Amino acid sequence: MAESHITPMIYYWIFIAVLVGADQGIKYYIANNLALGSTHTFIPGLLSLTSLRNNGAAWSILTGRIDIFIVITIVAVIVLAYAMWRLRAQRLYMWGISFMMAGTLGNFIDRIRLGYVVDMFQLDFLKSFPISNFADWCLTAGVILLIVAVIFDRDDNTTGHSQASSKKKAKTPKKDDRPIKHSGPRHAAK
Repeated sequence: MAESHITPMIYYWIFIAVLVGADQGIKYYIANNLALGSTHTFIPGLLSLTSLRNNGAAWSILTGRIDIFIVITIVAVIVLAYAMWRLRAQRLYMWGISFMMAGTLGNFIDRIRLGYVVDMFQLDFLKSFPISNFADWCLTAGVILLIVAVIFDRDDNTTGHSQASSKKKAKTPKKDDRPIKHSGPRHAAK
C-alpha cells in the first residue's frame, strides 16, 4: 500500500489551536501585567510592548462596528474551512490557511469575549504602523505563505499541464468501436 503524502487534517487543527492558545496567552499576560496605554521596550529600536484596546481594525478602520466584524469573521472562517478541505493535499496552502484561521479565530475570541481586541506589538522602526497582536502576525504570515504557494504552484500554465486542460482531455468522448448494426428494409436478407 502506497504511503499518503497528505498531512492529516488533525495536525493542522492542532497547529491552529496552539497558535490561538499562544495568542490568547500573550493577550492575557499583557492585559494583566501592563497598564492600559503604557509602553515597555522589548527589543530596543525594534519592538516595544504597548497595551491597547482596539475596537476597530488596523488604522482604526470600522471603529466600534463589532457587528460587522462578527459577520466578516464568520464568513471568513467558513471560507477558510472550505479552502482547507478543498486544498488539503497541498501543504503550503494548508500552512498558510492554518495561520490565517488561527489569526482570525484569535481576534474573534477577543471581540466576542471583550468587545475589543487586545493589541501590544509596536514596531519602533515603523512610526506610523499600527500596533498589532500575535493573531495579526499569524494573519500576515498566512497571507505571505499563500502568495508564495500561488507563485510556486505546480499546476500553473507554465508547465503546460493545467488542471483545466487535464479536465478537457478527460471529458473528450471516446470513439465507439462497436460494429454498426444495420437494420431496416434496405439491409434485409433477400
